[in-house]
Amino acid sequence: MKRILVAGLGNVLMGDDGAGPHVIAHLQRHYRMPEHITVADLGTPGLALTSNILGYDAVILIDTIKSDGVPGDIRRYGKGDLERIPVNPRVNPHDPAVGEALLTASFSPDAPSEAVLVGIVPQRCEYGVGISDAVKNAIPAAAEFVLFDLARLDPSFVPERIDRAERIDPALAPFVAA
Repeated sequence: MKRILVAGLGNVLMGDDGAGPHVIAHLQRHYRMPEHITVADLGTPGLALTSNILGYDAVILIDTIKSDGVPGDIRRYGKGDLERIPVNPRVNPHDPAVGEALLTASFSPDAPSEAVLVGIVPQRCEYGVGISDAVKNAIPAAAEFVLFDLARLDPSFVPERIDRAERIDPALAPFVAA
């Protein structure tokens, strides 16, 4: 069975840059994943992304992207697309470094053989908590892209929704309206 990592990249303190972690939170809140699929908010790992992806057969990354389109548009890039991104000088240690991480990982026998980036066009990436309405509205659709790729990578995968009652901490249940 393939070991798959679904990782959100981004800084939740920088507006729409936090889209990746928000998609991860949506997946964790609404879907139960089998043991061989890890769903994680990696924040802004920079080049440390390499160590996070080693040991997995496939990785699905979610992040904001610089792309033509309107805020909230979603783009999907396969491993070949990501490998064609030119390696540029790093201007800050928190740049996602997706291309660099895949290139570095490719020298290891533990590198993922498949990689996907689900990218969301941001409206604003500036200091401040919270995401724009355009990106907030794109989160469920971005999660659907992830679920599609999970099913493509693992034909036995069937998304299992968590009902609302399971999402509520039992200690808080008496205080939550039904």
